[in-house]
Amino acid sequence: MFTITDRPVYRPGQPVKFKFWVRRAQYDQENTSDFANRDFTVEIQNPKGDKVLTKVLRADAYGGVDGEYALPKDATLGVYRLYIDGIGGSGSFRVEEYKKPEFEVTVEAPKEPVMLGEKIPVEIKAKYYFGAPVTQAKVKYKVQRTNHTAQWYPIGIWDWFYGPGYWWFAYDYDWYPGWRRWGCLRPMPWWWHRPTEPPEVVMENEVEIGADGVVKVEIDTASAKEIHGDLDHKYEITVEVTDQSRRTIVGQGTVLVAREPFKVYAWIHRGHYRVGDTIQAEFSARTLDSKPVQGKGVLQLYKISYEKEKEPTAAGTVNLKPAETPVQKWEVDTNVEGRASQQIKASEKGQYRLSYTVTDAKGHKIEGGYVFTIVGEGFDGSEFRFNDIELITDKREYAPGEKVRLMINTNRVGGRWCCSFGPPTASIWRRKSFALRGRVRSRKSRS
Repeated sequence: MFTITDRPVYRPGQPVKFKFWVRRAQYDQENTSDFANRDFTVEIQNPKGDKVLTKVLRADAYGGVDGEYALPKDATLGVYRLYIDGIGGSGSFRVEEYKKPEFEVTVEAPKEPVMLGEKIPVEIKAKYYFGAPVTQAKVKYKVQRTNHTAQWYPIGIWDWFYGPGYWWFAYDYDWYPGWRRWGCLRPMPWWWHRPTEPPEVVMENEVEIGADGVVKVEIDTASAKEIHGDLDHKYEITVEVTDQSRRTIVGQGTVLVAREPFKVYAWIHRGHYRVGDTIQAEFSARTLDSKPVQGKGVLQLYKISYEKEKEPTAAGTVNLKPAETPVQKWEVDTNVEGRASQQIKASEKGQYRLSYTVTDAKGHKIEGGYVFTIVGEGFDGSEFRFNDIELITDKREYAPGEKVRLMINTNRVGGRWCCSFGPPTASIWRRKSFALRGRVRSRKSRS
């Protein structure tokens, strides 16, 4: 038996139109039913189990039985069941009565991000629609904390297809001192599994509402700073208010908690440069809720050299410790959109870091940085440190027929590579960092 009704939910007083089809469950049967033109007893039971309809109906040539039941105006609310006597299976529909809420619940919390470690003031308000506060009610609230990520990337023309930051040239340099503070993480590909932690319940309580219809709650983020001080957070407040008529209304609110007042992003327009090129450096200062920050900015260009650390690692290898030498300095302020830019002449080969510090109206100083390379005559990268392997193109996108300058960096001197690019060719290299030039032949070879 297969059952349908003309709608899933009805109000008291409305007609319920239903139909059954009865046939044997065999796939080789013709488009007819062994139960055609037979009489069936149809029953409808209300949520209490009482029979509200018992009616004999005749099936058509296809075993279809249809009928109608008029719900009384005082019909019991809930799930109703439809049966055919002697046939297995049943159908169902719901009867509900809409009643406009008599009061609303609002959760008033800071609209701007709160600094990690501070206390968050929250006001829960319940008010009748005619203006008076709800004075006799129980308020049940729950506060949950989750880690929050609001990584931002400059807009690219293929964001709609590859995702924001698809072209991001820089790699994650966790080994570079301070990178976790001023660096920017590479975007994760859409297919990469992102494990998510369950929310943490930090507060849960049930209290009586105040005489003014208000309950004040204070959320302390000190424990989150102690345990998760290197992360941003989101606090979600869920409230249930039940008045004397046992009517329950739900309200929700959200607060972002930031470990820093804002973040400064730095990037360049190419993956690597050659001596004589013009470097276009860009910067953006934004809060955790993606609002621009206008302020005073100081840009510093550092040249990087490396010194061997005195103590070898557990594996017996010696790491290179970066040392920075100031090269040039500019005063570049962010505009109303929180953006700034600076052109720099690539005058000497080597590895460099851009350091851009923004001071906002409240005196907060935040640094953003970016590490890049300038290639010149005799450059092989052996005196610098990179990740285990890096593939860096010189441009974001290429069209068929354009040349690609690909830089391959590794963290091992004297390595061997077998490189294939475009048409099947192979080369052996014994350098730590080198530039490979090739021509884009088609979209397939480009990808």
